[in-house]
Amino acid sequence: MNIQLTIKWFTLILGVVTVGATGAVCLVALMGPTVPTKWFLVDDCEVSFSLEGLFNPESAGIPTASIKSIKGKAKLVQHVRGEYSIGYVIDIEAQPLDQEHLAAKYKEKRVIPTEGGPLTVLPKTQVAYKVRFTISLLDSDGFTIVSMESPEQSIFSGTTTRLQDQTTQKVSSQQAALVRDISVAMQVNGVARGTVARNEVDVNRFLGVTIINQSTSRCTHRASANVLGTFWRE
Repeated sequence: MNIQLTIKWFTLILGVVTVGATGAVCLVALMGPTVPTKWFLVDDCEVSFSLEGLFNPESAGIPTASIKSIKGKAKLVQHVRGEYSIGYVIDIEAQPLDQEHLAAKYKEKRVIPTEGGPLTVLPKTQVAYKVRFTISLLDSDGFTIVSMESPEQSIFSGTTTRLQDQTTQKVSSQQAALVRDISVAMQVNGVARGTVARNEVDVNRFLGVTIINQSTSRCTHRASANVLGTFWRE
């Protein structure tokens, strides 16, 4: 009798456990894949230079600048219909403009005639760069799931610029669930037209400001082609 009772209780408990496990599996299936919500650190990167930036006539006479460090973070940002973009907050510290290699015309005060009267342009001590990030989502083995580009933004020499935005391209929740790391590379695309250096008068809106990158202790630099000539220095 006791043996039969024990068997009945064992069968009942086993049934409850089985139903519970099945329910848990069904619940996980209904909830969908788990997408990481944490911030991924950005503390190392590759920096490249477009040919447009290197050989744009607006850059003539202005030396390449130097990026000292790039630090920040990136994460998956959820949108409607279960899609995800990549949001980022990145601080880019650029070295001051290299005055030794700056063309003489930029070191002197200049007066430019206009219809509204002469405008005085002060010596150039700060320049701007157009930059764009390529952000890659990586799986547990370090392989790229997908890469996407950020909007183009501007940074200034001689200061730290904080860039915060998110990609317009999105990935599915299935792709986002595979993400185990996020890598960031930066390309410098030359003159940031319409950007006023902070020590110059408004006429600089019409002249444009400058340009690109040299060497750094924290970032690996790569040129877009082997035709850099005097634009590239260690």
